[in-house]
Amino acid sequence: MIKRTSSEKALLSLSLLGAISILPFMFIRWFEGDITLAIIDGVVSLSALIFFLFVLITRETSAAKNSFAIFLTIGVLVTIFVKGEEQLFWVSPVIISIYFLMPLKLAKFTSVVLVFFVLIIIYNRVGLGELLTILSTTLLTVSLSYVVSRSYNDKKNELNLLASIDSLTSSGNRRALDKKLTEVTTNHHREADTISLILIDLDNFKEINDNYGHAAGDHILIKVCELIVQHTRLVDALYRYG
Repeated sequence: MIKRTSSEKALLSLSLLGAISILPFMFIRWFEGDITLAIIDGVVSLSALIFFLFVLITRETSAAKNSFAIFLTIGVLVTIFVKGEEQLFWVSPVIISIYFLMPLKLAKFTSVVLVFFVLIIIYNRVGLGELLTILSTTLLTVSLSYVVSRSYNDKKNELNLLASIDSLTSSGNRRALDKKLTEVTTNHHREADTISLILIDLDNFKEINDNYGHAAGDHILIKVCELIVQHTRLVDALYRYG
C-alpha cells in the first residue's frame, strides 16, 4: 500500500471534495435552464477531478497546488462575471483555499488580485454601500487567512527545527543526518559531485561520564562541537549521531 504524505492527502481531499460539491450545482442549473453556468460548474468539477487523478497517479503536489489555486481563482471570477454578485459567496472559500494551497507570499499576491478583479466586475452592478461591504468582508477574509497561514507556517518551521536539532549541542540530530544523507546521495547520483563523510568518536568517553558525571560529559560534547564548527566551512554540516 502506498504511503502518501500529508500534502498529498490534503490536495487529494480538497480536489475530490471540490469535484463532488460543485457537481450537483451543474445539474440544478441545467434543469433550471441556466446552461452557461451549468457548463462552467461542469468544467470546474471535471477539472478538480483531473487534479485529483493527477496527484493520485503522479504524486506531484508542488505544481499541482499552485495550478489548482490559480484555477479556482479564475473559476470564481468567471462565475461572478457571468452571474453577478449572487456568486460572491464563493470568494471566501476560494481565498481560504488559496492560502492553504500556495506559499504565503504567492497566496497573498493571488488573493489581492482576486479581490481587485472581483471589485472591477461588480463595480457597476451594485451600490456604493454594498460595494464597500463586499470590499471590507473580502479584505477581512484575506487578512485573517494571511495571519492564520503565517502563524501556522511559523509554528511548523519551529517544530521542524526542533525535530532536527540536538538539544544539547545544537548540532543536527540523527533524524536530520538521515535526511541530509538521502539528499546528498540523490544529488550525487544525478550530478556525480565529490562528497565526504567524517565520523568522529571520542575515546574513553564512558569513563568520563562514570568518573566525573554526565554533566561533565555533556560539557565536553558541547565544547567539541563548538571546536568542530569553528574549524569547518559554512557549507559543512555537523550532526550528533550517538
